[in-house]
Amino acid sequence: ISETLRPVLPSTRCFTLWSIACEAAAGCESLFEYLHWLPMDRIGAPDFYPKLSRDMSSLDQRNLIYPIKEGLYVHLFPDPKGERDRYVPIEPHLTVNIAEIVSQVELKLFDFVEKIGAAETPEEKQAELLKAIDQSVSTNGAGPDKIHVTPREMDALRYYLVREKIGFALLSPFLLDPNIEDISCSGVGFIFIEKPARAAIRALC
Repeated sequence: ISETLRPVLPSTRCFTLWSIACEAAAGCESLFEYLHWLPMDRIGAPDFYPKLSRDMSSLDQRNLIYPIKEGLYVHLFPDPKGERDRYVPIEPHLTVNIAEIVSQVELKLFDFVEKIGAAETPEEKQAELLKAIDQSVSTNGAGPDKIHVTPREMDALRYYLVREKIGFALLSPFLLDPNIEDISCSGVGFIFIEKPARAAIRALC
């Protein structure tokens, strides 16, 4: 392992880029794609931490990826143009362009509005929404009235629509991160979060 990939905190359970690739290979395709998309020549290779600790607040610079709830990951790295770190939720739709597909599917979902709306709990609404998506979209080319997508696009689509229609939209991944103590946004603009013993962090989402 080159010096640039060595853990910056030997006393903390920290793994390098190889461990992140192993995590991605274990089933998180969005993390794998994000690593390929990441401009490591400019920001460096991130380290992987299975769990954050307060000891990490003493780091001068942090470039790391760690898991949060529901199989998602977060990339935290220094902002070269500012004093705050940047916080990037690595979500399934981050590296897949589904904007046009979403518009088409939303038109199809009008036929299921009453059934989804009649569900009482968020879990029931999510289940009905996913059923509606499955009836409107196909990954194998079957169904002349269905929208045809790739399996990767389907994963991103299901996550994004649940996040937007049932969840808390852009705020959803922040609420899944137990390391966050406070979330704020002054009008239209960046979202800022507070972590233990750390200055405000600017979120990119």
